[in-house]
Amino acid sequence: MKSVLSSFCIVGAVVLACGGESTTDPMSSGERGGTGGTASGGVSAGGGSSGAGDDAGAPFGGSSAGGENNDAGAPSGGSSAAGSGGVAAAAGSGGKASGPPPDNRPPRPAWDPPIPIGEPGWEESTSPLCETNQGSPQAFDVWADDRGVYTFFLTGCNPLGRDPCEGTEGAALHHNDGTGWEWLLDPGILAPRLSGLPGGPIVISGQPGTQPGLQPGEAHGPAGIYFLEEDGSLTLSHPLEHDGSAEVFGVASDRAYALDGPEVLEYRDGVWHELETVEGQPLALWADESTLVVVGLDQMVLMRTSPDEPLRRLEDVPAGHYTAVWGFGPDDLWLGNGVEQLIHYDGATFEIFDVGNPDSTDKRISALWGDAGVVYFTTPSAFGRADRDGVEVLFAREPDAARTDPYFGAVSLWGRSANEVFLTLFDGRFTKYACGESFIVWFDGEEFHQF
Repeated sequence: MKSVLSSFCIVGAVVLACGGESTTDPMSSGERGGTGGTASGGVSAGGGSSGAGDDAGAPFGGSSAGGENNDAGAPSGGSSAAGSGGVAAAAGSGGKASGPPPDNRPPRPAWDPPIPIGEPGWEESTSPLCETNQGSPQAFDVWADDRGVYTFFLTGCNPLGRDPCEGTEGAALHHNDGTGWEWLLDPGILAPRLSGLPGGPIVISGQPGTQPGLQPGEAHGPAGIYFLEEDGSLTLSHPLEHDGSAEVFGVASDRAYALDGPEVLEYRDGVWHELETVEGQPLALWADESTLVVVGLDQMVLMRTSPDEPLRRLEDVPAGHYTAVWGFGPDDLWLGNGVEQLIHYDGATFEIFDVGNPDSTDKRISALWGDAGVVYFTTPSAFGRADRDGVEVLFAREPDAARTDPYFGAVSLWGRSANEVFLTLFDGRFTKYACGESFIVWFDGEEFHQF
């Protein structure tokens, strides 16, 4: 592994170019919440528990896509019919399929981010993502499987604050099967998280709203785990009792786990049921066919290695609030805590790796995702990867960098292999241009590619 860049700064979920925390982060007025792109194994935006304190999470967002388009304007594609491997955008319960909104902002200039950018494109998709919803960003999640890449974007407004309602706010779910971006529908979900069951339903958890991104009083349906079915309908799979949205982790097309407050839920054979109620405040989870791990506040690391046994608390866990988890089995777990530490567990002992800047004010591992023994991570000050041999920081904040404005932010993380990792980004320099401040790239192990 080799170092790629050294002048990059992430604050909360927002990464600042060559500097410290921005004082004009549009996400700072939103609700803080749950996990990293949702099922990315870390703490992300749009809901979830708020009792974790500054160490456990902060809101973040950005924007997502349109159709296969040019970078300067509104989508030239954005078909509401399903593409190869896609989902038809027929309106369903809690969703709208009217098409992406128009975007009358001036053309967006060429993008010159402070990260090593290679040739644009992913597979046969060459035109970049274009999100036409405008307003205060609330979420920008990414999730992927063999069918392609999915993004969810949400903007809102606050008529009593600094973000007046302009009628341009909204939500959008997009899909790219490798041939181009396709708008699927506006799910109309407040406090959302995007995840999925590999080869099964795409999952959006949250609460349906008549005006996405506005106050919870605008909601017109129960908070719940919603499935996007193959016919494009968005249906309530399970109501939530404790939180406005849930951390959902899909293991297979018919199996998943979720967190609803202190309740650990399991989805199997088409039915959700409560697996356990745990003491304390869980924040993130990871699972495979046999192992389930739940992490949270106050050294909470719970694990089971068989479906027939209950979760048990691991002993001698290093002190901290745990905000992210990923694993490759019970003897190869990676944990992220609220002080920018990665902790590796080999089944018997814990090894601590400091990966952040000791001078940063928001110190947490915000997302984890991994494959083939390599785990990727984001923190308020760095992005990198790790394996049993150690940690490699791919880019990090300069220790003496001053506060800068505008901000540049990594939002969520997911992947399909160790050399095919997707990262959503937020670049505040482009807010007033067509397609806005939202960008998505993929990392091939050496450099990033916009698509």
